[in-house]
Amino acid sequence: DLDGLADVVARARLVLCGDTGVGHLATAFGTPSVLLFGPIPPTWWGPAIDPDQHAVIWHGDPSPTSTGDPHADTVDPALARVEVEEVLEAAYDLLAGPARGSAAVGRSGGSPGVVGKPLDGVGQAFPPTHPRLPSQ
Repeated sequence: DLDGLADVVARARLVLCGDTGVGHLATAFGTPSVLLFGPIPPTWWGPAIDPDQHAVIWHGDPSPTSTGDPHADTVDPALARVEVEEVLEAAYDLLAGPARGSAAVGRSGGSPGVVGKPLDGVGQAFPPTHPRLPSQ
């Protein structure tokens, strides 16, 4: 029931999900969310991110020619590299609000994942374009 799902997401204090339509609903409703990405970069399929409200975690290869299969029967290695601790940290930061503020800061180094502003595995900001669309 799509209306029921939308209602749950709209009223949630926090949404934690994979790169699915639920993440897009959270973004549309302004519900804070932690979004986990696997084979496909968040810049391709992810919703528009307000880093004060949404944290994106992705451990994939930022190369535009390197993607996994989003419909595979097995867990993508990029998604398997997401650690419980980084998800909990991102959730805690979002629930704590802007006063704590670290959810809005991308991470790199020892943990090449992304929290807040989408960064590639070496801490560089992703360009705000899809590889198949003209530059903005």
